[in-house]
Amino acid sequence: VANELIMTEKDKVVTIVSSVTSGIESGYKLAKTVDWVVPDDDVMVRSIIQHIKLDAVKKKLRNHNGERLIDEENGTLDANQAGSALQDMDQEEIGPAMKIAGGSISSIVSFVQKDLSKRQKTGMTDHLVKRAMNALRPRDKRFLIELVNKGHEEIRAAKLLSRRVGTLLKREMRRARLDARIKELSRGSVATEMIEDEWYIVDRTEDDGSTTELGSFQFRTRRSSTSDVLFINRSGKEDRFDANSHVFRKFIPIGEAIVRAQKAF
Repeated sequence: VANELIMTEKDKVVTIVSSVTSGIESGYKLAKTVDWVVPDDDVMVRSIIQHIKLDAVKKKLRNHNGERLIDEENGTLDANQAGSALQDMDQEEIGPAMKIAGGSISSIVSFVQKDLSKRQKTGMTDHLVKRAMNALRPRDKRFLIELVNKGHEEIRAAKLLSRRVGTLLKREMRRARLDARIKELSRGSVATEMIEDEWYIVDRTEDDGSTTELGSFQFRTRRSSTSDVLFINRSGKEDRFDANSHVFRKFIPIGEAIVRAQKAF
């Protein structure tokens, strides 16, 4: 009996140590493969100032008569309709954008297109800049926006705050790259057979043949009479996916393994 208890305890220890070892290996691999290099401080500050001056214009383009003319995440802009959308803005709103892009609507549209393209290449997306700015105290954030929009970005207070946002933006960029790499490593091979309660990544097959990841879900059962596959999402709600239009991949818990390794130390 004592021998059986020892062997049972040994198996538990092996499982724990194995998971910690896996986490350490995954963390080391991430540290070696993620690109940690970010633009220098001056480039960061210029990007932040430009984001603030164009924010009112982009906000208008995000919701023009119920239509979204700009997609900052993918870096796309409907230039044909953007011009007419900006005609409705008053001088106070569009003024900061005109100061850096030129005095005409067409020059602003062209400038916004170039800005989106550049942010896609550098990784300093509007979403990350907003996250960095939201990390400031609300009063400091409002003060920085007011100074920049009034053209006072060269005064000492504005420089200090914009450099603080730049430091926070570096952190957000590195975190985004790490998250993207973890997400990439978490995608396993296509699952031919699925095990109940195991986690899988669900990809939707689009009409053009491309796939869109919908997230990770816990497998429940496969309908015998239809092509429906039942999953439980992270909120506990049941989701059904058609096996004919979805691909199910094994989920590799990279992030969870790293967290276990951190807790072990």
